[in-house]
Amino acid sequence: GTVYLGSKDLVIRSEAGPFATILDARQMGSVVSLINRTPATRIEGFTLRNGQDQTGGGVYIFGGGPVLSRNVIMGNSAVGGYLGYGYGGGIEIVESAPVITYNVIHGNTALDGGGGIDIYYSGPSTPGTCCPLIARNTIADNRVVSPAGIGGGILVSGSEPRITSGFVSGNEAADGGGLYVEKIRAIPDEPDAGPSQSWDCAPDHASGHQTFGCPEGVEAEVEVSAACLAGG
Repeated sequence: GTVYLGSKDLVIRSEAGPFATILDARQMGSVVSLINRTPATRIEGFTLRNGQDQTGGGVYIFGGGPVLSRNVIMGNSAVGGYLGYGYGGGIEIVESAPVITYNVIHGNTALDGGGGIDIYYSGPSTPGTCCPLIARNTIADNRVVSPAGIGGGILVSGSEPRITSGFVSGNEAADGGGLYVEKIRAIPDEPDAGPSQSWDCAPDHASGHQTFGCPEGVEAEVEVSAACLAGG
């Protein structure tokens, strides 16, 4: 079945853990939808699987700042609608500042972008949101299937997330297999800034397996700290 929280904050926690407690959407929508929920809403200790929707196959988050922790988010898909726009196979984050920690986000697919996670217009430039925290997650073997797809592991669009202490590996997309960032302003390199670094924005700029695309427009800054990006 599916879980939709749109009017009340709840803590939903599995005592037995994700390998024993499974939410299976049977391709009938996003497994979990969180609409304008505060940090008092917490989803913890579940396997979330077989979700299928236009965006956010596993989890769809709009507004607020809920917490997702210690879940396995796998086998979900964002298939798009009649105009396409299939983003966020595992998790779709829109105009919100959730805390995403200690999850395994594995084997999800998206039509257009963000096979594991898509972060869309979530940052100080969007009123009421700052900033998504993506910490200590394993994001592996997610795919974007379109020939022009971007961000196999993580896609960041016009947003300012903090991505820290995670492992991103084996994800696939036509561009930015691990991490693709678009619509960001130019940020000067800071080679002496320590383990946290903001990369400059330039066409086809890459650092390891991170790809940064830079159309004009929304200002944003992405911080990547102590994260391992490999094989994507």
